[in-house]
Amino acid sequence: KMERRVLWVCLLILLSWSCLQTNAQVGLPGFKTIITQDLFDYGVSVGLPTIQQRIQDIQIPDQSGEQDTVSWSVTSIDIVRFDLPKASATISGNDALNISVVGASGELTANWYGREDVWPHPSGSGSVQVYFFTLEIFFQVQVRQNNGKLEISLLGKPYVNTGTIHIYFSGSKLDFILNILKDVIISKIAGMMVDEISNQIQTLTNNNFARIINSIPTQYFVSPSIYFDYSLSSPPILQPSLGMPFMIIPSMGVFSGLTYPTLFVPTSPPPSLPNVPRSNQMLQLYISDYTLNSAAETFSKAGKFNLTITPDMVPSDSPIQFNTKYWGLIIPALSKLYPDLNMTADIYPVEPWPKFVINSTCPVCGRGNLQADIYVISNASTSQKILAFSLLVEVYGKGYALINAGNFTGNLTYDDSRVFMLKSEIGKFDPSVLLTLVKYFAVGIVFPFLNAYISIGVPIPAVEGLELQTQTSVLDYSQNWVYFGTNVQYLNK
Repeated sequence: KMERRVLWVCLLILLSWSCLQTNAQVGLPGFKTIITQDLFDYGVSVGLPTIQQRIQDIQIPDQSGEQDTVSWSVTSIDIVRFDLPKASATISGNDALNISVVGASGELTANWYGREDVWPHPSGSGSVQVYFFTLEIFFQVQVRQNNGKLEISLLGKPYVNTGTIHIYFSGSKLDFILNILKDVIISKIAGMMVDEISNQIQTLTNNNFARIINSIPTQYFVSPSIYFDYSLSSPPILQPSLGMPFMIIPSMGVFSGLTYPTLFVPTSPPPSLPNVPRSNQMLQLYISDYTLNSAAETFSKAGKFNLTITPDMVPSDSPIQFNTKYWGLIIPALSKLYPDLNMTADIYPVEPWPKFVINSTCPVCGRGNLQADIYVISNASTSQKILAFSLLVEVYGKGYALINAGNFTGNLTYDDSRVFMLKSEIGKFDPSVLLTLVKYFAVGIVFPFLNAYISIGVPIPAVEGLELQTQTSVLDYSQNWVYFGTNVQYLNK
């Protein structure tokens, strides 16, 4: 199992971001991944040693036969060495990855025996060493989408050329027998090795590799009922550009509900994201504010951002407690009607749903409407409560994106707010007098509550053992999207 995973990591690294099943939606992506030539090169360099060992482990059975009155056999055939010094992965014009190996070499040893079938039946035996030089391997892996699902398959049959072959015999020097054995080794045994190499590539690509690809999840559940959709919004795009080939992976990049799939109903399409890499970093992501807004709307509609503030949530040394005695200093009518009683507040998002905008100066600006229903606990033993008043709080926040332990996360801080009266059961008063209290509880309770969700984030989908190199990462902001570029390292655990 470990061998298979390491063997195909060269391709898994290149394609794991795109091997995701799509839903019925097709359109602009919520986020986009670009894989550059540097990742192609790194992928094949990681996979070469294991591919090399797999070829070296090929078993070629003993061979025997008759030719030109000579009975012969070649036994104990062993590929003792197989070197793949250099390989490359490039993009062709037919939506395929070209994997090519040039300058490969190998060594094969065996025992030989030959005997002429006519009198006086001269015979000989010994060992043979076969050297392969300038061996070439070439195959194509096609990347396409079929009925909304990405397919990875071998395009045609792998091409294997044994290159130059040098053969050295030891033992009896019967030239007419050795010449026949040379022909046998070149035409039969070398041919069998070529066929076995080709078969190994076909089997591992179409079976093992495809199975590993299909095991990568298409969804990440942030709660039992809400998931993040990694699926494709359209087929992947392979660009064989001169100087900097790359592959674009357009993904839906939206949060959605399992029970209620209409939790996110976009009012506008995602912004158009760049179609070119910004540098030669291996992995580059463009995440749009469309993705952030899908999270805000989905979590709001699902009630995940609903919060009830109770007196025990306020620190005992806080200058402001959830009690009418303290709030009565600002709203005298409250403490007059309900002297020295504890209070609670139900806070929940209301339409229009929270929205985020990404730009280079903010860099992540958010605005949301929260309704706050303030209650007085009239009977502590039964927790009976009476509505005192309801507010509409227009909250503004600022934040930034983070990549933490392979997860795309972020952080929000309070910026400003405005307060409007919706309903009062204690008489009229100016709701603006509550701005100080609103800020205090927003900073101390509401925003930490929101950040508890945001800090979890969603994982960047990758092959097991693939680690982001955060020391080389770049995080930047532009109009309507966040850019993240990084290199990766495969850890063979």
